[in-house]
Amino acid sequence: MIKPRLLFLSIIFALFWMFSFESFASNLKVKKMLADFIYKVPNHFKVENDGTKLCLYGYDETVALIDRAYNDVVLLDLESDSSVVECKLVYVAQDKSRSIQDVLDGFYQAKIPTISFNESFLESGGMMYVSIGRRSVELAVNREKVKGANVVFDPLMSSIIVD
Repeated sequence: MIKPRLLFLSIIFALFWMFSFESFASNLKVKKMLADFIYKVPNHFKVENDGTKLCLYGYDETVALIDRAYNDVVLLDLESDSSVVECKLVYVAQDKSRSIQDVLDGFYQAKIPTISFNESFLESGGMMYVSIGRRSVELAVNREKVKGANVVFDPLMSSIIVD
């Protein structure tokens, strides 16, 4: 016979595991949605540079999701790579998005917009910050940098920009 205490603990563990898995699945779904959003951003603005691709700088879960789902992205290694000229937009991963002012200034000088999920990204010189907000996905921009890089958003992208 199963002891009541053991049964109770088993039920608690099963419920905890079920809700944890549900939360994990929901979190993964949100991360995939954000990765897809990042991949599609270059289709919704015009810029003067000759780049056509989404470039990924650094490594985090978003880079892994995008790289796995799409085969036409560029993984940047700035020390040994000249493929930055292919970039229409650079996603800066969490591991690179802190204190990289010089790198961001280089992208800005080349008129290559940058985007990240790091909250302090705009203050560090980045151009676009993506978050989940009231309207699902929201985009905050450093208006000075975006204007300086001559980025022109289409109406759809403009509608999700928040101040």
